[in-house]
Amino acid sequence: MSPALVLLVVLAAFPDCGAAPDRAARAALQLAINIERIHAGLRPVAGEPVLCGVAAERARSVAASGSPDVDLALLNRTRREIWERGYAPHDWAQSSLILNPGDDPLASWREVKPDAYRESVLGDFEHVGVGVASHHGRPVYSIVLGLKRLTFEWRRADPLRDLARVRREILGRVNEIRTANGQPPLASESRLDLAAHRHAHDLFAQDYYSHKSLDGSNVRDRAVAAGFPRKPAISENLAKGLFSPAEVVDRWMNSRGHRKNILSDRFTRLGSGVAFGEVNKRVEVVWVQVFAGPG
Repeated sequence: MSPALVLLVVLAAFPDCGAAPDRAARAALQLAINIERIHAGLRPVAGEPVLCGVAAERARSVAASGSPDVDLALLNRTRREIWERGYAPHDWAQSSLILNPGDDPLASWREVKPDAYRESVLGDFEHVGVGVASHHGRPVYSIVLGLKRLTFEWRRADPLRDLARVRREILGRVNEIRTANGQPPLASESRLDLAAHRHAHDLFAQDYYSHKSLDGSNVRDRAVAAGFPRKPAISENLAKGLFSPAEVVDRWMNSRGHRKNILSDRFTRLGSGVAFGEVNKRVEVVWVQVFAGPG
């Protein structure tokens, strides 16, 4: 990446984090953080008002006490403040430093607090707040970085858009388990895939969770509607709140009824479906498996 492009990317991810008098110092540190992150192959972080406010208060507290040390009580209080101000983090980090006049803040962080530098400046974050104060003429800097829970969940859910891959992974994991338990593998069945996917999307869109659809249909009815014969043995597994095929199959294996379906010798075919989206500032994922015997 060229230096000019690096600068454009950095500035694009860098909204104003507040007003003077310390705006230039905050801006310079945030810019340095983003250049460092881009050079490390990481996403730049954007200024965020809640984190800026918390960082400013932390900087003032450090300036007043003369100590950047952090104890558990302070960490808990900071975490609570972040939540109460409306920023719901999956993860966050904060670090403070008292410098000598003319010191480079980022270089000093890297030298004096290498662990904090790696965990914060080079951590998996999307937002930053920078606070600046003064302790007897010595500059005080505080940074608070965060990754929103919603962003983290969307990152986990994004691979589920590749439905063909998801179905291959579910089938592969199920067949690994069946083989280990002395059962023959299941075959993929496109009509059962369709029935499972339709039901997953209906559960998500209509906000309910049941083997019986709101129109009264059951798993057999839904399979028939997808073109599958009515006669074969059939059953269904449902799950919510997991983000990968391996996780959801392992969860089913820890449930007696779901495990019975996965290991049943009545079934020879499998279809899978998944639906997901944002609900009340969380990402919700709904999974459906449909098992059927030979027709």
